[in-house]
Amino acid sequence: MSRGERRYLLLDAGGTLVYPHSAHIEEACRQRGRALAPNAFLGAFFRAIHQLDEALRRGVGLTPPEDFVTSVIAAAGADLDTAKHALAAAKAACAPASLWTFALP
Repeated sequence: MSRGERRYLLLDAGGTLVYPHSAHIEEACRQRGRALAPNAFLGAFFRAIHQLDEALRRGVGLTPPEDFVTSVIAAAGADLDTAKHALAAAKAACAPASLWTFALP
């Protein structure tokens, strides 16, 4: 390492170590009459992360995290209005902590 250079370590936690809290999202969808199939959110999330990785390799820019999660909720089986509501309700349920607090066993 030459003088003036610094080494950095970047840890990507979101979507790698922690995920949006699916139980809160699923409950909010259920309360709106749009129950998601078991594990539908997590399945849609992992498919979306894979698609996002592929898009980034092609040089496509990132979408805002809220838009990303809303689209995942919709892909899991909710209509867009329910997905937006579910995201807001899940964030409120997790407050003051982050929605991104779920870790796989």
